[in-house]
Amino acid sequence: MASITTYKLKDRVKGDTFESIDIEFLHGTGLPIDLTGATIEAIFNYGCLTGIPVYNPSIGSGITITDALNGLVTIDSFTPLTWEVGTYYYSVTITFASGEIHTYLKGSVKVISI
Repeated sequence: MASITTYKLKDRVKGDTFESIDIEFLHGTGLPIDLTGATIEAIFNYGCLTGIPVYNPSIGSGITITDALNGLVTIDSFTPLTWEVGTYYYSVTITFASGEIHTYLKGSVKVISI
């Protein structure tokens, strides 16, 4: 079973650019996870992990694998951030070429107004 890391992202300001998120996927041993042939999907939901979906990036549509052999991925930036002020919860799931599916990352991000 995959180990799920929980990470709270820094607050984002409504109307600003949603800054990119760089992710390094590692095995429990600290070695990188080979993402060759994998698909990656994230989902951001309002209010809770099973809340209202507001953003669902995937490879080629908001997610870029920057180095497959070394487990490096970027959730790309986008402009403007139009989500309502509040707390959003996200998860990142990898489907490997073998068909195995693992969720490795989850957390939250607040959208604030200034």
